[in-house]
Amino acid sequence: MTSRWQLSEYCCEYEDNLETFMTIETNEGFMKYSLPLTAALLAALLIPAARAADRQFCEEYAHSAEREVHQAEEHPKCRHGMEGSRWTRDFHAHLDWCLGVDRRAADREREARAEHLRHCEH
Repeated sequence: MTSRWQLSEYCCEYEDNLETFMTIETNEGFMKYSLPLTAALLAALLIPAARAADRQFCEEYAHSAEREVHQAEEHPKCRHGMEGSRWTRDFHAHLDWCLGVDRRAADREREARAEHLRHCEH
């Protein structure tokens, strides 16, 4: 931040050309904030795209989820605990969810369904 004393020195330096003085002050302020702002915007745009699971993986995930839901519905013991979107029959719900998360999250969800099936089928 520029103090009044520094500002008056700058003004005296550029007193013949006020437009040059204003341009220098404006550009310094712009440069001070533009780099961090640009970096933050790029990070917000690129990081989710880099982490999201790809479509082929998510289609396989959604088909697998459909099979696991069907498998759980066939066993009376497995029906208990089938709550929430993890157990929806909707292929597109599973696909859309997967496309919005990274592979690790999808793998954890798949493992949670598999774990439920292992415990209830035996």
